[in-house]
Amino acid sequence: MNGLMAIVLGFSLTALQVGPKAENLISLGIAVAVWGNAMFYLFSMFSHNRGLTLGENVLGASNWAGVVAFLPALLGAISLMCSLSAMLYFHLLGVQEA
Repeated sequence: MNGLMAIVLGFSLTALQVGPKAENLISLGIAVAVWGNAMFYLFSMFSHNRGLTLGENVLGASNWAGVVAFLPALLGAISLMCSLSAMLYFHLLGVQEA
């Protein structure tokens, strides 16, 4: 699903009329989201709590892998929301430059 998200957002970005600076900024945010999710998938396999929280949850206690899984996923989620907001902002308002 991570790859599908990147493909769909990449095609969506090419269909929008945004300037090159805005396109680079949005692409960077999407790349951070993809890599954040990839790190979450990798390190959550080694975590007792599956990396869903920084602390203990019903799945188990926290360990280093849980923290390393959670933080990139959090950063990726925030960067994805910012990228999608920027896509809408630049497209709907017709702004060509960041």
